[in-house]
Amino acid sequence: RRIDLKRMALWTGDIGKMNVASTAGILMLDARPLKNNLAPIPTTCSNQIKEHLHRLLGEISDNAIRQFRQLTKQMQQLPRGLAEYCEYVVLLGTMGDAHEKLQSEVNAQDELKELSEQQGVKLAIEEIDADAVASGVASVAREAGILTNIDAEDRVARRLKLEIDDFKPAVPIISALCVKAMQPRHQKKLFNLMGGKPWKPGCNLTELLQMNILQFKQQVLEISATANGEYALESQLEKIKAAWK
Repeated sequence: RRIDLKRMALWTGDIGKMNVASTAGILMLDARPLKNNLAPIPTTCSNQIKEHLHRLLGEISDNAIRQFRQLTKQMQQLPRGLAEYCEYVVLLGTMGDAHEKLQSEVNAQDELKELSEQQGVKLAIEEIDADAVASGVASVAREAGILTNIDAEDRVARRLKLEIDDFKPAVPIISALCVKAMQPRHQKKLFNLMGGKPWKPGCNLTELLQMNILQFKQQVLEISATANGEYALESQLEKIKAAWK
């Protein structure tokens, strides 16, 4: 440091101030001024070392406290008791079982979808069990919704939920078309509204979807309601006729 260098530069002058004598070839001098100048140097170095150690220990302490707080936060996020941990394990097992069940349903659905695409859907509209379709769609949608709420990253559940959501708009249309009151005249009226090919007996759902029947949902519901009203009147007339006989 500059202070130390300055002190060393003064030593030359200090030596001149010393009492120097020569007795029988022996050099004698007074070293007290030199001692007074050299004595503060170890004290300065000691203070510098203390400051450095204090700063280093402070950094080590701050780093240790920071790591301890991070570990404490991570530990707080872990299950805090055996009962909670057991519930967590049971939940994981339930999710695994549900996932396997849902995966098997997806595989079966894929096989049926592939088969239907290869062979075509041959089942006529009037042969479809609309109640079974509606209840089946609701059941699968409920299970898929539960799993996606538990694990939003479950790709199988998300895929099935998306496919069910895509199919849901067709459910009320299927229910409306499959009512007992729907007669050929009602079917023909619907086909005329859609502007596609003429109606023929045995029309299936695939053909209706290809004709974009989802865009005519309101018309389908209105025609179905009209058919139900006509059917109710016809039933009343039959009862009246039977009572007159």
